[in-house]
Amino acid sequence: MKPAPIVLEKVYDAPVSKVWEAITDKDKMKLWYFDLEEFKPEVGFEFQFYGGTEEKRYLHLCKVKEVITGKKIAYSWRYDGYEGDSLVSFELFDENSKTRLKLTHEGLETFPVAKDPNLARENFMGGWTYFVETGLKDYLEKDLYFIDTSFKIAAPESKVWDVLLKPEYAKQWGNEFSEGAYVESEYKLNDLVVWYDKTGTPGTKGIVTSVSPQKHIKIEFYDDINSRPDDKPGQYYEDYKLYPENGQTVFAFRAGALPKKDYEMIAPLWEKAAKKIKELAESN
Repeated sequence: MKPAPIVLEKVYDAPVSKVWEAITDKDKMKLWYFDLEEFKPEVGFEFQFYGGTEEKRYLHLCKVKEVITGKKIAYSWRYDGYEGDSLVSFELFDENSKTRLKLTHEGLETFPVAKDPNLARENFMGGWTYFVETGLKDYLEKDLYFIDTSFKIAAPESKVWDVLLKPEYAKQWGNEFSEGAYVESEYKLNDLVVWYDKTGTPGTKGIVTSVSPQKHIKIEFYDDINSRPDDKPGQYYEDYKLYPENGQTVFAFRAGALPKKDYEMIAPLWEKAAKKIKELAESN
């Protein structure tokens, strides 16, 4: 007789559209699930990520098998170096403006538990229970906000890029957040980005997780200034994108996720900083 799969159900006080984004948008997934480098809700899309314990890390290898937009997504789930293959599916049901999620993980019996006890069913049950009952619930039912802005700058991408990253410019728009603030970084992939106050005391620290010169840079910030480079960043990130348009540059920016109180404090400062960036880039 085939072993029964893990099946968990939970009703969230959130619309289906919000839950669907939470389980298919990688920037939102990282806030409650795993931090995926790439993810697309498209049949055939393959992705991988590391998970496990501090003592042992496992490379997960997955492939999207089924997508019904807004209703269901399923992907294979296996481990590099281990036999066995399984299938994880998320199904969403609208229940009077709330959403019932049904998670199913089948095929666990194919994993070599005798070789590695960490692959036992009860460990999967514990992990999925946390994600469904705590991680996703906290994310969906806790108000989080993003700062989004996009505007044109009468300057080439190269100039806007310099204003964003060169220290002599960054300290001018950074002054909108804290008088005398300055930043240090080479802004290469995996480089640290550290902002200091006027006394030289580090205030925030992030890491460059994606960069394409003069086009795009994403910086993810640590919750603790004393975090090590290999620690996992927190939920706050800043994403800058530059696009050429009719001889000008479109500056697109997103920052978050932020609790309401932090958003109300930081959003006006970013509005001032954005105006300063435009002013500096358009000056001769």
